[in-house]
Amino acid sequence: AMCFNPAKGFQLSYSNDGDGWYDNKDSDVRVWNSGKTGGAQWSGSIIGVADYGNNPDSNHVILKLESGGPRDLFVGFNRAKGINKDNVEASNEVTVIEAGRDGLG
Repeated sequence: AMCFNPAKGFQLSYSNDGDGWYDNKDSDVRVWNSGKTGGAQWSGSIIGVADYGNNPDSNHVILKLESGGPRDLFVGFNRAKGINKDNVEASNEVTVIEAGRDGLG
């Protein structure tokens, strides 16, 4: 099995009918505008998708970094546990994926 890709997870969190993958996309998925000029910073914690159901501190599952350009960065923690235990890449590592079309295509 491959690891969960945070850009695809972001895409799954949004749907046309408002019924996305995550219960509360506003807290489970964090969209942060890093700005075009840089110098801004974000500090926080993210959890792996396998820990989504056990998240008493309401940590984010995905962090989307708005670049101000056509491609954004999506950050996730690839926790090798539960549904993600048999991944073949980047076990228990932070992954950063670059994707275009605002991550929705």
